[in-house]
Amino acid sequence: MLRFFRLIRKKLIEESRVRQYVYYAIGEIFLVVIGILIALQINNWNEERQKASEVNAYLFQIQNELISDLAENASMTKRMEEKDNRIEQVLRGLVTAEDYRRDPNMRRLIRYSQTPFSMNRDGFLSLMNIIDEQRFENSGAIEELKYLYEDTFERIMEIQDVYLQSVLDYRTGLNDKYEWAYKLDPLIQEFDDAELNYLLRDPLYKNAVHSYREYSSLLKTYLYDMQVQKAELIRSIGQITSYNPRNELVEAYYVSLPDSIYQPFLGDYQARESRTDAFTLFTDNDSLKIRTINGEISYLVRGSNNGFQLQGTPTQLIIENDSTLRINNSLRTRFVKVTGD
Repeated sequence: MLRFFRLIRKKLIEESRVRQYVYYAIGEIFLVVIGILIALQINNWNEERQKASEVNAYLFQIQNELISDLAENASMTKRMEEKDNRIEQVLRGLVTAEDYRRDPNMRRLIRYSQTPFSMNRDGFLSLMNIIDEQRFENSGAIEELKYLYEDTFERIMEIQDVYLQSVLDYRTGLNDKYEWAYKLDPLIQEFDDAELNYLLRDPLYKNAVHSYREYSSLLKTYLYDMQVQKAELIRSIGQITSYNPRNELVEAYYVSLPDSIYQPFLGDYQARESRTDAFTLFTDNDSLKIRTINGEISYLVRGSNNGFQLQGTPTQLIIENDSTLRINNSLRTRFVKVTGD
């Protein structure tokens, strides 16, 4: 092809056909420019395809990391709920000397913190390094990701730092004040009357237990909120990648409960501590719903930790028994069933 163009140029020059040669030169330049533009466009298309492939790969990675993290978060909040129930027994004065002697963990109830919260952010950080937010068509998903991995993550880490510090301060104060505190070492099982008297009768212990529960409940509430965000993001990313893995924990935030689970709990509930705080559990189009005393209606799904979840929120109604439900906030408000449907 190049040899053909050279022959044309040579012939035009030899025949002194200057005007035709100029036209030819302009045409040749135009063809070269067009070729360059086409090559650049092809290169851009290839880069865009490669970038889209990388974005999808990182979205897949984020989905899998979220599913793994969601399982760990759910396990962590379940342990916190179980510990919270033991704490309430202490505050109500229902724990006996025999309970403390039989269960060494009761002695160390607030001396140790929960396993620290952690979160895998590799996929998110990798995605943010390559993505052009202005050109990414799913900007809503990016905002959700940033809110979870930056705002919510940082807020939980701050709360956790305060919680961990409170446990450390309590343990330090215990060691400084009481001679028997060293016996709480896991390798030492001695248990004397001085420690038992502190656990059963010292008001400072109950104050410390109450403070521990406040910090723990605040952390737990934000962890519930994060679990909801993760479940929503897994579904949102699935709409982009067309990858929607079946996962029981994710579905728990969206799937209606079977009749056999919610039927025994239908009816009116009233708070134990207040006659003005009440709600009704009822069904509508085969869905479980809650109507508050001011008329607001919310959709309930399976939730986790033996409870009902208000869809899209961190609020859960924890099942304590057949007639008592509890809100999972720091106030631990209990609602008792007063009528049935």
